[in-house]
Amino acid sequence: AKSEENAKRHVVKVGDNLPDFDKGIVGMSIGEEKTIEVTYPEDHDAEDLRGTTASLHLKLIEINEPHIPELTDEWVKKTFVGEVEEGKEIPADAVDTAEKLRGRIRAALEKASVQVADAQVRNDIVAKILENSKVDFPQIMTDDEIDERINDLIQKLKRRGLTLDDYLKHTNQSIEDLREKYAEEARRTITMSLVLHNIIEREGIKVTDEDIDAEIRSTAESRNVPAETMRAYIDRTDSVSSISNRVLHKKVMDFLVNASNIKNVGQ
Repeated sequence: AKSEENAKRHVVKVGDNLPDFDKGIVGMSIGEEKTIEVTYPEDHDAEDLRGTTASLHLKLIEINEPHIPELTDEWVKKTFVGEVEEGKEIPADAVDTAEKLRGRIRAALEKASVQVADAQVRNDIVAKILENSKVDFPQIMTDDEIDERINDLIQKLKRRGLTLDDYLKHTNQSIEDLREKYAEEARRTITMSLVLHNIIEREGIKVTDEDIDAEIRSTAESRNVPAETMRAYIDRTDSVSSISNRVLHKKVMDFLVNASNIKNVGQ
């Protein structure tokens, strides 16, 4: 599809878009132009677009159908290894057969399944803690948290060329409505933060230099970059404190998992 506003081509796949958009483009002919009204759902990832309606003017340039190749050793070798020079050996850990590819995919799915189960365990623990915790804190803490969320929203809107007034108008709410909407989330965040801080202090949970080094190596590996490059970036951006806080949160959550009766179904 081609947007008249920026005259750029965009590839879209039916089924991966908002329902209004997919419904509008289905049945279009090549060369046809039309304007589609789309309404973003209230749970849309981009918070500043939730509940808003946009008009998209499109021109259909071409239609393509996906072609799924047959899974053969030859296709796998060509796709994942590429052309191999005569006399040169293929690395032992290379994915050069359909069976090896299935094994890699199976391992990745199993790892993802364990991560999802682990995340669910942690979510259950957080919900239980919030349910059973009564923490008193001054209203100004809630107000500050709300202000921070609104400021974040303003910055996101600004990058889209919108203002807070535009957002409030599109979502049919006042600034008071927005603050009240954020209030419950803010109270939950503050309560959880204070409870975790209390546990950290009581249990003497600390972050060591070795913990930070391990986290940097893990992050570098997940992003497929050398650990030295990741470490240099962290030093340059002064992100050590952010890494330390992330590790501290992991350690306290690990403590809670081990201390709870909730079991990870993936283990």
